Amino acid sequence: MKRALCGVVVLALAAVSAGCSDKYESAMKEHLGYMREMNEILSEVKDKETLAEAEAAMDKLGEKMKAVSERMEKLGQPSEARMKELTEKYSEQFSEEGAKLAANMMRLVGVAGGKDVSKILEGIKTPE
Repeated sequence: MKRALCGVVVLALAAVSAGCSDKYESAMKEHLGYMREMNEILSEVKDKETLAEAEAAMDKLGEKMKAVSERMEKLGQPSEARMKELTEKYSEQFSEEGAKLAANMMRLVGVAGGKDVSKILEGIKTPE
C-alpha cells in the first residue's frame, strides 16, 4: 500500500513538473509568435504615416509581450535538461526573428529620415 501511494505521489509530482515545463514552453511559443507579429507590423512600414501606425500597434503588442515575460518569470525556468531541450528546439526560430527585427529596425531609420526608431521597442520586455 505504501509503495503504491509512493508511486502515485511520484507520478503526481512528475505531472506537475511536466505541466510547469509545458506552460513555460507554451509561453515561449507565445513570445515567439509576438516576435513574428512585430516583424509583420514593422515590415508594413513604408513612410512616416505607416511608422506612426506601427508605433501604436507595437505599444499594444509590447503590453502582451510584457505579460508573457512576467508569466515566464513567475513560472521560473524549467529544469536544466528541459531548458536545454527547449533552447535546442526554439533557438533557431528566435534567432531568425531577432535578425528580422534588427533588419526591420535598420530599414526604419531610412523611413523615419534618420529618426531614432528604437523607441518603438521601448517597454518591450524579453524573457531572460
